[in-house]
Amino acid sequence: MPTISPAAWDDPEVAQLTAAQQAELRSRHDGAVEALSRGWTTLRLETGPRQPEAVGLYTRAGYEPAAAFGSSEDDQDSLFLARGLT
Repeated sequence: MPTISPAAWDDPEVAQLTAAQQAELRSRHDGAVEALSRGWTTLRLETGPRQPEAVGLYTRAGYEPAAAFGSSEDDQDSLFLARGLT
């Protein structure tokens, strides 16, 4: 199951998705269901430009470029994406 990590900001981060979990996320949207049940309205994630399959998956799932966040905020090798749940 995807890891949903609450953080210092108001929206959770989706983290540590394996290929199998990515397939599960596509079909079941467990992360979105969990986030909505906690009252969150946006999911944020961090990936990298050297992971085109992940970027494609997230883009197809409705994620769009977002402002940097968290401890990797200044990392030039990170791509930050977000998806509204409502």
